[in-house]
Amino acid sequence: MWGGRPRPQPEPLLGLGQPHKNAWTPSQPDVRRGHCAEQSRGPPHFANSFNQLAIQYNGSESSFKKQIGRKRTRAVMRKHADSRMDRATACSAWRLGRKSISCVIMESDAAPPASSRTEGFCLAHRLYSSHAYWKAAAFALLTVFLNGCGSARSDFSPSIEFSRLPRSDDGGTESQAFIEGRVDGARAGEQIVLFAKSGTGVWWVQPFAAQPFTAIRSDLQWRNSTHLGTEYAALLVEPGYRPPETTDRLPQKGGPVIAVATAKGEASQRPASRTLNFSGYEWEIRGVPSNRGGATNTYDPANAWTDTNGWLHLRIARGLGEWTCAEVTLTRSLGYGSYVFDVHDVSQLDPAAVLGMFTWDDSLIDANHREMDTEISRWGDPGGKNAQYVVQPYYVPANVVRFSAPAGRLTDSFRWEPGRVSFKTVRQPDGRSGQAIAEHTFTSGVPLPGGEAVHLNLYAFADKKRPLQHEVEVVIEKFDYLP
Repeated sequence: MWGGRPRPQPEPLLGLGQPHKNAWTPSQPDVRRGHCAEQSRGPPHFANSFNQLAIQYNGSESSFKKQIGRKRTRAVMRKHADSRMDRATACSAWRLGRKSISCVIMESDAAPPASSRTEGFCLAHRLYSSHAYWKAAAFALLTVFLNGCGSARSDFSPSIEFSRLPRSDDGGTESQAFIEGRVDGARAGEQIVLFAKSGTGVWWVQPFAAQPFTAIRSDLQWRNSTHLGTEYAALLVEPGYRPPETTDRLPQKGGPVIAVATAKGEASQRPASRTLNFSGYEWEIRGVPSNRGGATNTYDPANAWTDTNGWLHLRIARGLGEWTCAEVTLTRSLGYGSYVFDVHDVSQLDPAAVLGMFTWDDSLIDANHREMDTEISRWGDPGGKNAQYVVQPYYVPANVVRFSAPAGRLTDSFRWEPGRVSFKTVRQPDGRSGQAIAEHTFTSGVPLPGGEAVHLNLYAFADKKRPLQHEVEVVIEKFDYLP
């Protein structure tokens, strides 16, 4: 029974033949009776007569109700023979003007229909329900909407183009540049995924594995930083897509990957690096972004210089809407020996500023990049200790020793030997041979020499609760190395 009345038997319509063998029939149980208590305008066999012509919609019934703003729900259940379309279908009643009419929605793997398709289908149903004379018109209108109004992308393919490409380079963890472009045909919620191809032929997601997505702005432009590579790729992807961190083959168009664009890196010659001389050594000045500090920081070569005394100045300055940081790198590797840094007062450093004096190997041979650090920072906590010694990886508790660096000039140093590295901090003017205010020797996880070089940097730590408040400048008076 259907609302107290006998269910009408399905019947052919306009020569379409008998209902599909898997269509709903009165003998089948009303498995959704709680949602289908009665039928709205038109005969209940309407859905059965259009087995092959139902609007395809990808999503749950609840999400469809939300999309069309339904007022009441009526449903006619059936199953389709195609294995991809074996989920139950529903007919949702909603108001068009002041009249409640029924719509048949087929769930499938196709994209959601545009609202115009839904209105057209419902209008066809209304025409059919009004008078038998309109059967032909209803069928024709329904066919037009189903065949001509498929997915919104059926006649338009989204595309991606690059407006700014980095130079071609074998790549490395410390080499980054900006990449920009535009996308046409993107829908709300879709994003860009960037990849850079290393000199070894491996694609790496950009800018970082923990930050694989690039937002598309309202003007359809996108911009992000990327590590350098020989080739670059941009993918337009659907919400929920999870890109691989690395891959030998770039993901191809299809499924959640909507569009793919690739381009070779700029073939222009590598620009001459900006360098400076400090304490008798040549240092390269950083001018590309870095993710030290938990976020991507911009580096400006103008933030590193030497004065008339030969002292090195590092500065964090206010740029165009962001902080710009400073870093210099020794252009040669020194290996085992003593590394000594004379530093002016850093006791009043902003809690979110970080001064680093460390070794780093840009190659991937050593997982921890042969990194050993003396770092001056409170890491965003104004009441915390302001200095530490580290042998990477830092997440091993025994690899980090925190201490408080007092006001005044300090001499920070470490002695690197096979199987051990000894850190020390001495207050001036007691001299380098004076009493240490902090010292520690590590004997576990100490790296072997390789391609490491000394780095001196000053950058902003990503602390949302207490971000950097003002510009910062640090002076390193001297650097010494003793074998």
